[in-house]
Amino acid sequence: RWVCRQELRAQQAKAVMASNGNKRKRRQSTLDAEREACMEAVRAEDAANLDDLKWFADHAIVVEFDSRTGRPIRNETFRNPSKLDPIDGLVKIIHIPPDVLQDLTTIHNHIKVVTGGRMVSWSGVGGEWDGRLRAFGFPTRDVLRKLDTSHIRLRDFEKMGSDAEEDEKANRAAICILDEKQVQADGHEGEDDGKYNKLSVESIDAARRLCDLVIPEEAGLPPDVVNASQLVAYQPNLHNGAAFLKPHLDQPLHEGFGKVIVTVAIHGGGATIILLEKDENGVTEQGEQHQRSWRFHLNQGEAYVLSGRARNLCLHGVIADNPSGVRESLNLRFGKHSLAEAKTEIFDHWPASECPNLEDCVPYSSA
Repeated sequence: RWVCRQELRAQQAKAVMASNGNKRKRRQSTLDAEREACMEAVRAEDAANLDDLKWFADHAIVVEFDSRTGRPIRNETFRNPSKLDPIDGLVKIIHIPPDVLQDLTTIHNHIKVVTGGRMVSWSGVGGEWDGRLRAFGFPTRDVLRKLDTSHIRLRDFEKMGSDAEEDEKANRAAICILDEKQVQADGHEGEDDGKYNKLSVESIDAARRLCDLVIPEEAGLPPDVVNASQLVAYQPNLHNGAAFLKPHLDQPLHEGFGKVIVTVAIHGGGATIILLEKDENGVTEQGEQHQRSWRFHLNQGEAYVLSGRARNLCLHGVIADNPSGVRESLNLRFGKHSLAEAKTEIFDHWPASECPNLEDCVPYSSA
């Protein structure tokens, strides 16, 4: 009887295991189906967003730039004598000398190598994965300390609680200090010659030579911000085949910090940049869109600057020339908004859905 009970228990155990295995398979199959449905929804949303962005691009005012100052050439199609031009503060740097571009590319690649697998998704931890990755390179540790005592937090402004903490942790893991010897992403310091762990160019000097390509007063840029002493961080961006970047506002008290933002097309071809003014008029009874848009083309090796109204009061989006290519860009972020400046210059002009809870913007060093 004991043997029979043992055999019965063994048979029962096998039946339970088989049942559990079938449940796991069904559960995995359900998860796979849900994941595929989610990805299909994301693809459908991406297609719709790209169509919307292309519509704005097709109906946008084409911006041409003065070859000497880099400022948009004003013309009657978008000059409005009754108020400031919405894209005041937009500048294009067309001719970047090869040595300056090479040094910027070296900095870009150095941050990529040092941060490696720690580069963080643009959508943040737990966000919809779109393939884009970024990291941050601060010129010195003192610059990072000053950021930590400001009201800027390196996380998605929409995240709260533990999600916000995890997002900030991931962004901070993707930081390197450019004037220090760095450990590679794989944990090794590299060869004795410092090929992988020591930046071969001076990051602040590279920023200075880029800033020297524009005369702030003539370009309509703030001279107290567009200089190397105000450089806060370099930010390499790997777009990894993303066809577009939907229009967005760089959040000044979060990971989109910077009073002036310079974007350099480093690798993988050019792109069309679209700026959309804040939609204050909505849609007419005839269904005509009042929200104006502007577009210009950025070739590989060129850069554009967002400051003032173009940075604070317009959304900006991107359509890649070669969606399947390995496109990479580099942001240089200059200056920091105080809490009061962010409120008056940006948040007071946007609906609450675009703005963070300012009570949550406490300095990282005191959080």
